[in-house]
Amino acid sequence: IVLDYPRPMLYHIGTRKMDTLEEVDVDIGVPKPRRWEIRSAAECQTLLDSFDGFSEGLVVRDAQYRRQKWKRREYLLMHSARFLVGAETPCYAWVARSSEPGTMDADRLCLNVWLRSESSEFAAYFPEAMRRYGCVRALLEEE
Repeated sequence: IVLDYPRPMLYHIGTRKMDTLEEVDVDIGVPKPRRWEIRSAAECQTLLDSFDGFSEGLVVRDAQYRRQKWKRREYLLMHSARFLVGAETPCYAWVARSSEPGTMDADRLCLNVWLRSESSEFAAYFPEAMRRYGCVRALLEEE
């Protein structure tokens, strides 16, 4: 997904000591991304669910500086729906319909996942739809 930003910006996402690779918190005069203090996975999910529009998600960092990306479900749907299978141009109508995953037909979503061979990522973000995906996959792969 390519997002339109009103003006180019540079963000300081981190600095490391080159001899140890230890992260250090320094001010280099460049804006840093917004930060939130989150204490649990549930709090993180609540924050993620509060984002709207085309927000991609969060980068979560723990006390040991390990990072993990948490992406919004709507963003993933829009990303996977951006191009029709085999097409060279975006399918904007499909993307628009996909921006509301709760209203999207489950079988169509499962077909899209199967065509792109993305079941593992789909399972991570839509575990409640995996039973239906299994049924759709079985029908498609039946000989």
